[in-house]
Amino acid sequence: FDGDGKLTTDIATFNDYGCAVAIQVNGRIIVAGYCETLSTNNDFALARYNSDGSVDNSFDGDGKSITNINAFDYGYALKLSGLRIYLGGQSHDDVFTIVAYQNDALPLALQLTAFAAHRQNHSIILNWQTASEQNSSYFSIERSSDGFLFTSIGNKPAAGNSQTSRNYSFTDVTPGKGTNYYRLKQIDLDGKFIYSSIVTVSNKDGSTKTFLAPNPATDHTLLVFSKPTKKMLVTIFTSSGQLVKIIPIADDQNQQLINVTSLPKGEYTIRITNDEATEVLKLVKQ
Repeated sequence: FDGDGKLTTDIATFNDYGCAVAIQVNGRIIVAGYCETLSTNNDFALARYNSDGSVDNSFDGDGKSITNINAFDYGYALKLSGLRIYLGGQSHDDVFTIVAYQNDALPLALQLTAFAAHRQNHSIILNWQTASEQNSSYFSIERSSDGFLFTSIGNKPAAGNSQTSRNYSFTDVTPGKGTNYYRLKQIDLDGKFIYSSIVTVSNKDGSTKTFLAPNPATDHTLLVFSKPTKKMLVTIFTSSGQLVKIIPIADDQNQQLINVTSLPKGEYTIRITNDEATEVLKLVKQ
């Protein structure tokens, strides 16, 4: 961090006072407080740094911002919210004061207004909403078992440019046992990204049975096995018993994507067989 673990930044002509610090989701560091621009003047002050300790010159041109409100201004409390930085404190005659700054560090002009998750049968359903989007590319859905180490489990295309509310949904068909942590990685067309807040869902028993998701299905369904496969064969029958599809399954697989696009609407029987047993599932094609 800045070579020796510490840094100093000269904000104004006289004394500078750092009173609050916040970390943005992209790792950049904001320090807020006040500075003496004249021997009798104090102003609100902000400075922003990259995660390595270097000054972030993309912030207000030189990494620093000074705001004069009423001669004697003291910034003490800092809060980040969406595309804004809020600095609160007091000004001349001891009046409450708050200043809102545009946070141009956030790489996406995308407003995420809701993000939630819930369990449904063996799956976890994620839903989120954006109020507006600008140059957004896609969402990477990430999952963790401990809330620290996340891996991507799928992507969802974004709207690109939109000034209206957009709703998105993603189904995690293979959640882990116990608490599952989810976050969204919102990626724009330039490759820049930002993370959402984290939501959690408890999955008490995990995936202990072979199941299909989604079910009903329109084009594809995922067959998730209760244990790694061995000498397994999947056959699909119509409700009248006509064989319509045979799918050999390679050994040591945990799941198999099944294309049902060509199947007429209706109910089908999925038979999963190996040398030890046979399982039967029902699939509804919509």
